[in-house]
Amino acid sequence: MASLSTDKQGNRTIEFSGPDGSRQRIRLGKMPKRDAVKIKGHIENLLIAKRSGNSIDNAAADWLATTDGKLHGRLAKLGLVTPRVIEQASEPESEPTGPLLGDFTSVYINGRVKIKPGTRINLERCRRALVEYFGANQPMKLVTAGDADDFREHLNTTLAENTVRRICGRAKQIFRAAVRKKLLAESPFADMKAVSVTANKSREYFITREQAAAVLDACPNTQWKLLFALARYGGLRCPSEHLELRLGGY
Repeated sequence: MASLSTDKQGNRTIEFSGPDGSRQRIRLGKMPKRDAVKIKGHIENLLIAKRSGNSIDNAAADWLATTDGKLHGRLAKLGLVTPRVIEQASEPESEPTGPLLGDFTSVYINGRVKIKPGTRINLERCRRALVEYFGANQPMKLVTAGDADDFREHLNTTLAENTVRRICGRAKQIFRAAVRKKLLAESPFADMKAVSVTANKSREYFITREQAAAVLDACPNTQWKLLFALARYGGLRCPSEHLELRLGGY
């Protein structure tokens, strides 16, 4: 239900699916592994209690009573425990949360009416990745630079390097737009480096005329044959340059 990881510096991190289904991380810093394992077990008990509607066990209750304010506050924001009174007093209910991630990303993409189809596809992919990781109802101002780093590390577990770079570059673009609209004071992606796509020579492959002829024979219709021929013999980038083509008169 939850996993425990340790980075090269010895910092412990617990990762799990929150009550809303989004992927969450709680960084514990440096501590003995046995202590981190105990905390992981308590968090799993809290998740079970939240999803089943039952009360937490005595061991988890005793542990919560001794947790520091920062960790308890993080658990409260995730909806796993009731916020402490002192934390409620320090954060007035009237304080605006700012734009929510799901709403702002949707409005931002839909508002860019002159972008190319390929650019829209990349923005939509970035939006899905952000929402799947942080949750659609995540206030953007609560996303920290450390959270942005964790997001990138999460992408690195399943995606190729250039795909990760493209998604993080689009995320940087989206959060910068929120800053320019004065909806955020700063962007958590502002200092992130290496977000430009680089050439990957290992993926280059020359398609011979014989192979091209075999592909053309396998194409299901004339439209597919044209798309492939324009890419192989015309040198067009697919799909971006194909989608820009228009029929013209003489």
